[in-house]
Amino acid sequence: MAQSTPAPGNPDVIKYWAGLYGQTKHSDCMVVFMLDRSPLGGQAAEPGTSEAGQSGPGQPADRSVAIGEPLPAHSWMLCPACGKWDQQWETWTPRPDSDGPASKRRKVSAGQAVAVNNTVAGEAGAAASAAAAAPHVPEIRVAVRSEEDVPAALAVVKFAYTGQVEAGSITEALQVRQQADYLRMPRCMEACLERVREKLTDAAGAVGGGSSAAGGDGGGGSNESSSDIDAVLELYSCAPLWPEPANDPTYAAFAALLTEAKRRLVAHFGDAQAVLNKDQLYKQMRALPAVGLEALLESDDFGTDSESSVVLVLAEWMKQNYRITDAVTRRRLCGLLRLVQCSRAYLDWVLPALALDHLLHPERRAGWFSITHEQALWLSKYVGASEAFKAALWEQRTAGGGLPDGWLNDKPRRQSVPPAGLTFTFSVSQKNILDKLANLRERQLGRMDLDISDSSAGSIWAMGLQWFLELQYRQGHSDASIFLMVHVPAAFKVQSGTVLRLNDLHRPTEMLRADLHLHKWRADGRRQKNVRAGRFVTSEVSGLNTGLGVEIDLSGSPALPAQPAPVQQQAGGQQEVQEQVDLLQQQEQLQQRQAREAAVAAQWAEYLKDGELTGKVVVLPPLSRGRASLAT
Repeated sequence: MAQSTPAPGNPDVIKYWAGLYGQTKHSDCMVVFMLDRSPLGGQAAEPGTSEAGQSGPGQPADRSVAIGEPLPAHSWMLCPACGKWDQQWETWTPRPDSDGPASKRRKVSAGQAVAVNNTVAGEAGAAASAAAAAPHVPEIRVAVRSEEDVPAALAVVKFAYTGQVEAGSITEALQVRQQADYLRMPRCMEACLERVREKLTDAAGAVGGGSSAAGGDGGGGSNESSSDIDAVLELYSCAPLWPEPANDPTYAAFAALLTEAKRRLVAHFGDAQAVLNKDQLYKQMRALPAVGLEALLESDDFGTDSESSVVLVLAEWMKQNYRITDAVTRRRLCGLLRLVQCSRAYLDWVLPALALDHLLHPERRAGWFSITHEQALWLSKYVGASEAFKAALWEQRTAGGGLPDGWLNDKPRRQSVPPAGLTFTFSVSQKNILDKLANLRERQLGRMDLDISDSSAGSIWAMGLQWFLELQYRQGHSDASIFLMVHVPAAFKVQSGTVLRLNDLHRPTEMLRADLHLHKWRADGRRQKNVRAGRFVTSEVSGLNTGLGVEIDLSGSPALPAQPAPVQQQAGGQQEVQEQVDLLQQQEQLQQRQAREAAVAAQWAEYLKDGELTGKVVVLPPLSRGRASLAT
C-alpha cells in the first residue's frame, strides 16, 4: 500500500516559528496599523503608497495615521505570506511621524484585542513601543478603515505565523477574510471560508431538514435547531462582508456555502403562512437583510397558500425596513413576486391601490411597491380571462414598459396547506361572555372577539388577508352567530396610503375556505362528537371589514334585558332613610344582574367547560384556479 508523503518541514521548527508571533525575540521589524482616511469606494489604500501618502489640492499630505500599539514582527515570516508586505519590506522608508512619542498613537481598546486572542505580553509590548519610536526600525504597515478593523488585521498577521484563523464567530471570520482580501492573501481568505463552513457544520449537528407544512397546529417553519438557524441568520446578517462575485478568487467556495445556507434558511421559515402566523418566525423575517428575504422570495420551496400571502410577507418586511432600502433593492424584491398567482382580492383591489400609492408617492413609504396602474390593470384582466382574451393580452404585455418576468412566473410554489387543513384553536372565557351579554338592553347587539391562540395578534393570516372571529348575540334571541371577519392587514397602513382604505369601502372578496367547529359538552363533562358549526366556501363573498357568520343554537330561555339604573329619590333630607333606600336599590340591581348572568350561563351551558367556550377553525387548501397558463 502506498505511503502518504509527509508534509515538508520540521514540525518542531514550524511550531517554534508560530510561537514567535508578537514576540521581540529575533524580531527585525514592526507591524504598524494605519487608520486609512482615503475616500470610501474601494480597497483601503496601502500605507506608504502614493494613494495613501499623497494628496490633492487642499488635502493634507498624509491621510493615514498610526493606530494602536505596534507589533514586533519577523520579515522572514511575513514577506512570504503576503506580496504587499514583501514589497513594503523591499522599499521601506520611515514615516514622517515615526520618530514621535509612541504615547501619541491612538489606542485600541483592550476588548478589541481580546476579541481575537491577540494580546501581546506586557514586556514585549513595552519593548515594541520603545522600538517603534526609533526611526531605523523597519515597519510593515497594515491599512484599516477603523479601530474596529484592528482585531481582524491582527488575526491576518497571526495567520502568517500559524496558518490558522482565530475567529469565534462567522462574523469575525468574514471580517478577517475581508482584511485578507485587502492584503491579497488568498490562502488566508480560503482559511476564513473554511472557518465559516466549520461554524455552519458545527451548528447543524445531527439536525435534519425543515418541515414542509405551515399553520396553527404545529406545522410550518423548521425542525432546525436554534443554534443551527442562529448560525445561518448570522451569515445573512453580515452580507456586507460577503465576497464580490466578480473579482474574488474565493467566491466559488463561498457560493457553495451560501447555497447550503439558503436551503437551510428556506427550510427554517417554511412558508408564508408560518411566517405570518408564528411570532418568532415573523420577528426573524423582519430582521432579515434584503438578501435574506430575497432568498425566500425567489425559492420554489418557500411555500404559501396563495401568492397574496407572499406579497404580504414583503409588505410586512418593508414596513420595518423601508428606510434602509433603495429603489433598486425594492424593485428587485418586488420583481420576485409571482403576481399572476395572486388571489382576486389582490388582483382587483390591493395591487391597483398599491399602484396608485406608487404614482402619488414614488419616493415615500406609501409608494414602496414599484407597480404602475397599467401593469396592475393588465394583471387583473389577464388572470381568469378566456383563452382568446388572454392570448390577446399576452401579445400586448410589453406595451407601456412591460412587466417583470417574475410577475408572470406561473410555476406554483409549494402549497403550504395540507389536504386536511390547518387547525387554529380559539376560546373565550365564561366571564367575558357574562360581562358582555348579561348587561344588554332590550334587543341590543353584543359583540366580542374570540381569541385565536395559535396565531399572532389573535388572528388567522391567510390568502394575504387578516381573518378573525367575532361572536354576536342579540338580546332576547335563542341563537347566536360566529362571524369570520376579514381585513386588509395593517402592514399596508402608511401615511397617505390608499390600500387600507379598502376596508372602509367594504370591497367584495372571496371567503376563506374553512370549517368552524364548536366543542359541545355532555352533562357528565365528556365532549360530544366534534360538532362542525359551519363551513365557509370561496363561492361566498364578503366585504372587506365585514364577514359572514354561522348560527349556533342556544338552550334555555334568554336573559331579561338590563334596565336603566333607577333615578335616585331624595328622602326628605333624612340621611339614614336615604341610605337604606340606596342600599335596597343596589341589592335589587345585584340580584337582577345575577339572575341575568345565570340565564346567560344556562343558555351557553352545553358549550362551556372549565369556564371557557372553545373550538377551532380548520383552514382548507384553496381551490385551484388551474395554473395561470401563459401564452407562448
